[in-house]
Amino acid sequence: MKYDRLYIAGAGGMLGEAFYRLLADKCCLECTDIDVNTTWLRYCDVRDREEYERSVAAFSPDILFHFAALTDLEFCETHVDDAYCTNTLAVENAVWIANKRSIPLVYIGTAGIFDGTKDVYDDWDEPSPMGRMPAPNMRLRSL
Repeated sequence: MKYDRLYIAGAGGMLGEAFYRLLADKCCLECTDIDVNTTWLRYCDVRDREEYERSVAAFSPDILFHFAALTDLEFCETHVDDAYCTNTLAVENAVWIANKRSIPLVYIGTAGIFDGTKDVYDDWDEPSPMGRMPAPNMRLRSL
């Protein structure tokens, strides 16, 4: 199958921008982020499933790339609710949207899910994040 229409969520970061530069002249792209800092980006808050779904549906992509994430570990440790909504619920939103539309989802995780006890990790290593879990009484939007 040929993928001509690509939706890149979280395209304002280094990874998203690299994909944009690599693919912009090869296919039709919709690049979104919450920080619209350049003309090729459109606003979309991937933490809001309805907004995310509307944005993806309006573009009707062949594949969904989900690169949106908070990557500053120290920020995440002090802003647990925001980190959980962005790095967990938004990924669930992407999975839900891709499944509903029957399109492939590309998601790239980081080494932050491991505790650093090994020099090299592979697909079979058990995640062991050093961060804290959200507080049990934390209020989150329901999906």
